[in-house]
Amino acid sequence: MKSPFSSLDRWLIQNWERAGQMEMAMKAVREKYEQLFERVAERVKRELPRLDEREICVSGSEPSVIFYRQRWYRKAGWWPSGLYIDNVGLENVTVQSSDAPYAGVWLRPRDEPLLQGAKRKVQAAAKRALRGQKVSWVDDERFEHDCGWYELPEGRDELLRMLLHGDAEQFIDHMAKHVRRLAPLIPVLDRILSKSR
Repeated sequence: MKSPFSSLDRWLIQNWERAGQMEMAMKAVREKYEQLFERVAERVKRELPRLDEREICVSGSEPSVIFYRQRWYRKAGWWPSGLYIDNVGLENVTVQSSDAPYAGVWLRPRDEPLLQGAKRKVQAAAKRALRGQKVSWVDDERFEHDCGWYELPEGRDELLRMLLHGDAEQFIDHMAKHVRRLAPLIPVLDRILSKSR
């Protein structure tokens, strides 16, 4: 009869104590990594006080940091519309075969029939705002509420180097820079998402 355990399972069982130590160490590293994004959020709030809300979820299946305004419409139970830094989990930064980190805009307006027109407005504004910068904006039609995005130009190796260098201040600076780069889109999002409309 075939063993229910793979070769990796067997290695873990044979090295259970070490594996447990590694598991605890990985949990601690993930918590420290999330704390770095709290520092990114503090920097963004200081530099862009209009973005008065944020959600940080850099562990799990959808590692994202989202910056938005409290006054923007938000459908209950949905991710908020806003400026995203996405695919920023440790797996995304360290594993070449994982999805690459990117910055972009996710949009869920109050009136769904107006979504396509709203997306076009954001996409046009993004292309104007990013003209001449070292990023390539991609209009995203694959997912209904993604307006578009650009892959972080630093690449994984450079992000990892910044993450592990000193107090990780360079990493924090670069993540905040991507939010600043998308900040010219805030007035467009204000017009689309204002709760008072």
